[in-house]
Amino acid sequence: MIYLIIFTPLFIFSLFATLTKNVSKYSDTIGLFFIVILSFIASIRYRVGTDFSSYESIWNGIRPLGEHQTYTYLEPGFVYFLSFLKLFSNSSVLFFSTMSILTLYILYKGIKKINNINIYVAIALYFMIFYMPYLFNGMRQALSMSIFIYSLTYIINGNFKKVLFLSLIATSFHVTGFLILISYFISKIKINLVYYFLLGVLISFLFYYFGVLGYLVDLLTPGKFTTYANSWGKTSFFQLVVRTMIAIFFIFSATKVIKNKFFVKTVMIYLIGYFIYISLADANMLATRFNMFFRVLEIILFSILLYQSKYLFNRIIFFIFTFIMSGSIFYLNISNPDNIYESIF
Repeated sequence: MIYLIIFTPLFIFSLFATLTKNVSKYSDTIGLFFIVILSFIASIRYRVGTDFSSYESIWNGIRPLGEHQTYTYLEPGFVYFLSFLKLFSNSSVLFFSTMSILTLYILYKGIKKINNINIYVAIALYFMIFYMPYLFNGMRQALSMSIFIYSLTYIINGNFKKVLFLSLIATSFHVTGFLILISYFISKIKINLVYYFLLGVLISFLFYYFGVLGYLVDLLTPGKFTTYANSWGKTSFFQLVVRTMIAIFFIFSATKVIKNKFFVKTVMIYLIGYFIYISLADANMLATRFNMFFRVLEIILFSILLYQSKYLFNRIIFFIFTFIMSGSIFYLNISNPDNIYESIF
């Protein structure tokens, strides 16, 4: 019920801003208000999310800064950050609240840096698609993804030093953070977007057929790809078709609707996730984890489309498409028994 209470005003603000192409002078304040609410709800949750117990166990096992740490398999930035927090309190509320606030505030600052964007749509899409699966579960990757959003303007404007710094910070919390640096180099490629897509698909299928990325994953983290493949199986044809349709939709939008540099380059970066998704199709869960890192760009791409499209009819069609797609994911998220909300009170 609490999810629907939050979703309703977000939907109304998103619809109004889409229909009128008018984001008021108070939009930043209203957007920040939603971020505060979402942070608070995530901070005081109790046993909500599939990985809640795992993260609580990690928190309980982390020693204060300066003491010997046993979680050597976790990313060092994450471990040292938690050990720093342990200097102040042993309460898991401190851990969950700090991670939630950092993730959502960095996300919000990243969205604000982008010009001509429907901020309400961006927050609504994040809430529907990523909030429960990542802020409640894949917390380290959620923070890395928010840093990715924050770094996007630096990536496209060619600020290598800031991109490198942010990539290192993100990687220290979750290994997918290195994809921020990869995105920087991909954004420098000068090629027609359609040719880029076709070439990327061809290379991806070759990588899939010869198992190139799977081999690299097993080489860097022995047995990980094989474990994922055996445990969760392959990507289904339906899943691949859905991802392909959305990829083509963004390519069409970048070549026919919004042709500015920022949007086109963001689509190029977004497609990296699609190419990886194909290449790792034998291990769907692993492919999804990598793809979701880039899928967070959907909150930017859809939000730009719903703000910058000139014609009302186009905006209405895009709005319907966007909220049907994200609404179906939102329904699955709130239907998951692990996401039934309980607070610490």
